[in-house]
Amino acid sequence: MAVQLTDAPFSTDSVKSVDVFVVRVDGRTAEADSATAAMGAEDDSATVGGWTTLATPNASVNLLAYQNGVSLPLGSTTMPAGNYLGFRLVIDPTRSSVTLKNGTVLSGTSTPSVMFPSGSRSGIKI
Repeated sequence: MAVQLTDAPFSTDSVKSVDVFVVRVDGRTAEADSATAAMGAEDDSATVGGWTTLATPNASVNLLAYQNGVSLPLGSTTMPAGNYLGFRLVIDPTRSSVTLKNGTVLSGTSTPSVMFPSGSRSGIKI
């Protein structure tokens, strides 16, 4: 399986870049029961809740550079055949930010701030 990232176009009148540090991409197998899957919702371990790591880019990505059909390969792996119930991006919010065209950088510690709820724990669900 090849894991690629692309972003939907949105108005960027005031945004210069949206930099997200992607730690890994996980997929959840259909074999995970609901109790096991619930455990994975609050645990950042790739192996809890039926999650399997598919790619570990450990890289900062400017989402605005990957719009209008442009995609970024994040990694590839061999996966067992079967059904997958979901995918998630696990990010590092401390290394992620939004930069406005006026040079202002919004991060988790700036005022105003930008938040990535559960981005480093249970990931951003896709």
